[in-house]
Amino acid sequence: MIKKKIAGVLGTLVVASAISLVAVQPASATAYCDAHFYDNNQSLTGLPNQSLQCQMQEGPAKGWGTNSFVYTGPVNGVMGTNSWKGVMAFLKAEWGYAGPVNGIPGPNTYNAMIRAGNQTGWNGTRPQDGSLDQADWQNWAYYVRTVFFGE
Repeated sequence: MIKKKIAGVLGTLVVASAISLVAVQPASATAYCDAHFYDNNQSLTGLPNQSLQCQMQEGPAKGWGTNSFVYTGPVNGVMGTNSWKGVMAFLKAEWGYAGPVNGIPGPNTYNAMIRAGNQTGWNGTRPQDGSLDQADWQNWAYYVRTVFFGE
């Protein structure tokens, strides 16, 4: 009887340990992101694209450690709710984003992205009109690459 209880407790500890190990593992890049992470160096046309989204997940979504929400999911170039929550938390901490960190980008998110992108001067200063056009995406992409990846 005692052996069964000990075995049960040990089994529970092993399962709990395995679960906690899985929960703290960092995000991993997919093969696509590994192979295409810096594609935007050649051309900033066609944004947003999957390469930029890989960079957004690896950069602003993970933030500076000051975010209220830090993305820990896969770096796969597909911006889902949690990827956007990480970006929004970064924008809230660093760029005056005033909306909720809900993973649903809208005009406030886009205006904060424009403010950040305007720092690059890649396409000049863009108006904060609550929507992102091609030039805004180009500024944002250049901002992400230079600030987070030292390009």
